[in-house]
Amino acid sequence: MFFATSRRVLCPIAFVGAVLLSPSAAMADPFAVKDTEGFGIEMTALTMELPPGWNGQGRIAWTKPCSANELYETILTATSPDGQSGLRIMPGHQVNWSDTTVDRTVDPAIAQMVVAQAEAARNQMRTAFQNSNCHVGQVAGTEQILQTLILSKRPADVRVVSMKPNEPVIALYKSGFGAAQTGMIVRYESQIIEMAYTGPAGPMVERLWLTWYQFSDDPQFNYMAGVPTLRYQNTTIASITFAYAPAGRAADLDTAAAALATVKADTGWTAKVREVQERINEERRRAQKERSDAADQRHKDFIDMIRQ
Repeated sequence: MFFATSRRVLCPIAFVGAVLLSPSAAMADPFAVKDTEGFGIEMTALTMELPPGWNGQGRIAWTKPCSANELYETILTATSPDGQSGLRIMPGHQVNWSDTTVDRTVDPAIAQMVVAQAEAARNQMRTAFQNSNCHVGQVAGTEQILQTLILSKRPADVRVVSMKPNEPVIALYKSGFGAAQTGMIVRYESQIIEMAYTGPAGPMVERLWLTWYQFSDDPQFNYMAGVPTLRYQNTTIASITFAYAPAGRAADLDTAAAALATVKADTGWTAKVREVQERINEERRRAQKERSDAADQRHKDFIDMIRQ
């Protein structure tokens, strides 16, 4: 299991450029990331101004395993001329959990049945999420995400030097989410994290931009005596972006941040993506209404059965 214990706010590409430092270093000609998978023709998806001499590689992955973005993921790598410093934008992750809880007010036979059904549903998710960036589990907060996704993949001597809130991102999320719906808890957090460790060529420093948001049920709102309580938690860890450099060249982290701040999504490509998303949303709305109607009927039948 990945962790022991959907909605979107920002375009993943726009998100990267919107939240990092303003450009300060001298930049070279824009580097273009092409989309060859999404629309049958090659399109420029985004541009980014790299520092002089830096090399970039990137793509838009529509054909991919499950990940944070249901449509596509941006994968980008840029490195300094000697290859020792660089930056990366990697696909994000989803962590999903669902459960049915019962207490002494629920009939024992019904309790046993619904708990078994909940475990079977989680096992189905585990099977569906194999070899992907989607996982079954519960997320407590940034420390857990950092340990599981980042620190576990760094050298054993990695240490966190500092963490500070990424205020521009937090402001964007606050504006995008607005007030939570009744019965739902919304959480989000964004941190800029400085790390240090020993790499193959010596001491290294790294800067990580880590952002996540989460929807879960409000147990106080959903509880009803005698009835099993449906629980859920859905966490999205946005595309993981980081820069790295030898400790003696820590200024390269600022250079990389300045490059990331120049990321711009192509307007024509963005319009195409929105068309695809709107078609999906319309299909989803129809399907959701059908499921909601069916769930209402099942719930009514279940309540009638309990009361008999």
